[in-house]
Amino acid sequence: MLAFKDQNCELTLAEGLKIYLDYLKENNKKIGTDESDDDYKIWQCHDCTHVIFGNGVTFEEEAINDLHGLILCSYQWKDYLAYFEDPFLKNHMKFLWKEVGLKKTFISMFYVYKSLFGILKMRFRMKKKWPLKVPDSYLKRKISDLRGEYGIQILSENQRPKKHIEWSGAIKNPE
Repeated sequence: MLAFKDQNCELTLAEGLKIYLDYLKENNKKIGTDESDDDYKIWQCHDCTHVIFGNGVTFEEEAINDLHGLILCSYQWKDYLAYFEDPFLKNHMKFLWKEVGLKKTFISMFYVYKSLFGILKMRFRMKKKWPLKVPDSYLKRKISDLRGEYGIQILSENQRPKKHIEWSGAIKNPE
């Protein structure tokens, strides 16, 4: 299991982020982190949502992570939409839609439906929304402390999809 998927993870957000990025690299995935923009590292912010909400990188968990961002994060729409303007993401989405297609996407959404209820339930239990633009100071803080401060409870195994669609970009979660 990826260490940041433990609710009481004692790692810092930076350490959790490193585990997440190393896991992607180990599985030959391109990293979308935009290190050229000091003001707004859109990929680092996206990857931090994977860590803070305990999401891996299956197709379904990417969908869950997007729901976490849309429902549980504070943002300005221009910042949220900027993510979809990134050339790396645009190329990735073209490839994804070509391979996965509409049918598999609908099947995947069926797998994710229980997660949506868990996310909506968490929204009303959270103390405040997680910032989509993660402050650099948060990288030095413990994941468990940040989850406690925001009232973030990662989804249980029962709230996560049991099945996953097959596609070439899939990375199975380690046991």
